[in-house]
Amino acid sequence: MGKKTVRVGVIGAGIWGAMHARAYAQHASAELVGICDLDETRAKSLAADLGVAKTFTSVDALLDEGLDGVSVAT
Repeated sequence: MGKKTVRVGVIGAGIWGAMHARAYAQHASAELVGICDLDETRAKSLAADLGVAKTFTSVDALLDEGLDGVSVAT
């Protein structure tokens, strides 16, 4: 039986959101799909640091990505 990859997103790109995002980015069984923050520059900066392709300023747009879970760190 193979490992399942869990698709996750992070809402909030501040200090705690960055900690959550880094943990997901480093976990072998997680795929960090996107980062959402009202401050688009902050979301893009964190995403670039972690190699995440997608950023959002809308929670609904992030949730439309078919995630298994989210961290809310706002």
